[in-house]
Amino acid sequence: MQTAAAIETDQSVVDKIRRLSETFEARAEEADRSGPMNEIVEGNIQHLKRMGFFGSTISAEYGGMGNSSDEARSCLKLLASACGVTAFTQQQLHAGGNFVEKCEDEELKRELLPQFAQGKNICGVGFSHLRRSGPPVVTAVRTAKGFVINGTIPWISAWTLLDSFILGATVADTGGIIFCYLPIREFRNNLFASTPMRLSTMDASETVELSITDLPLPARYVLSEHPEGQMARNDFRGLAGHTEMPLGCALGSASFIRRLGIKRGKPHLTAAAHKIEEAAAAAEESALLWNGTRFEEPGYHENALKARTDVIALAVHAAAAAIAALGGSAHLTTSPAQRRYREAAFYMTQAQTEDIQISLLENFIGS
Repeated sequence: MQTAAAIETDQSVVDKIRRLSETFEARAEEADRSGPMNEIVEGNIQHLKRMGFFGSTISAEYGGMGNSSDEARSCLKLLASACGVTAFTQQQLHAGGNFVEKCEDEELKRELLPQFAQGKNICGVGFSHLRRSGPPVVTAVRTAKGFVINGTIPWISAWTLLDSFILGATVADTGGIIFCYLPIREFRNNLFASTPMRLSTMDASETVELSITDLPLPARYVLSEHPEGQMARNDFRGLAGHTEMPLGCALGSASFIRRLGIKRGKPHLTAAAHKIEEAAAAAEESALLWNGTRFEEPGYHENALKARTDVIALAVHAAAAAIAALGGSAHLTTSPAQRRYREAAFYMTQAQTEDIQISLLENFIGS
């Protein structure tokens, strides 16, 4: 149970993020179209860094704020409702703390987590490739001192901001996977980044392809090792996860439609915004109900998958509604409706598994 002090801290963080989000939204279109890691997105990340937000979910024992999962979800929804690329980029820089805090090496936790919390060590992630079928694209060969890593990470974001990242690799002798911590400066001679990819959405996230050559990974940087199939098991338990950003996108579209309705004196637009907000509340309730703690219950797979799909579809439909409400000017590159529609498209593929892909196709075109 949370203490009163912890609750007060959580509320303070959410209030700060709400105020920051208003600032972020005012320049969101410019941030979206100004190219990889432009000054606006970097400035937003620096704002979050200065307020200690990268330590929001790290426990107080290790120098973080120790905020609750409810407050973390609220913050991410607020950020995504304002500026999708800022929400996505900062999310990539949060995950490292979760991996390190779950590892068994207490010395490593006490070394790294305070650095993450204070924004002194910006840690990214590179493990989505573990969901790919076929031969592994990043492999780890066991040695007496740890592992030797080779391969290519297809996607890693915020590259020039990173001090380190969490890597997922397939272990050559077992077919299992490891998650490890990689300080970039220490292994700079083994890491080769491409130029930033040009993306139709989240372009400002500065996403690169990263080649790794003969990287000698010490055993102390291995955070965890898992048997073959662990990524699929993790994804199964997390079927109803990754919903905060598409929910935020839908709510951002609803807010835009409401403001438009008031400005133009069209009550049917404010009514539409209200319907989107009601649908978002219901979709979020379902996603929280069918969370990963229930993965062994009858009906989990069907209900959790539907909850995830419904949230993504709502983001797409709400953004489409914003375009319809705005009219022809929605096609300008400066249009918030157009930006949110592209952000909604991104959430279709984020952490996508084959189950989610099939469910989305059925949602959009029928079974």
